[in-house]
Amino acid sequence: MLAGGSGARVGAGHNKVYLPLGERTVLGWSLRAFTRHPAISAVVLVTRPEDADRAEREAAELVAVEIVTGGATRQDSEWCGLQRLAERIAADAIDTVLIHDGARPLVSSALISAVLAAARADG
Repeated sequence: MLAGGSGARVGAGHNKVYLPLGERTVLGWSLRAFTRHPAISAVVLVTRPEDADRAEREAAELVAVEIVTGGATRQDSEWCGLQRLAERIAADAIDTVLIHDGARPLVSSALISAVLAAARADG
């Protein structure tokens, strides 16, 4: 899950994924959707170095969230997340990787299931 934005376009003054949205943050909703999904075995949260403490707090109560520092671009950050999973992918412990933008908090369990099924069926 990518959470490396700055919030500049929304004028937040900090990363928009940490803005409150009801009883959680924007990122909190996304993390919970993935960590509670029965087919998801690991969630890698890719964050900026300056957001590491916030990321730790968001993930503290959740199971299976691994935090890594991202790169200079979105693609670099995706690569950092994939590198964290590389050994498990090579060992066939992980057969499919979904990449989600943590700033998209309305993802549902049904959508995760549908995307996972499509990725497994069609690559």
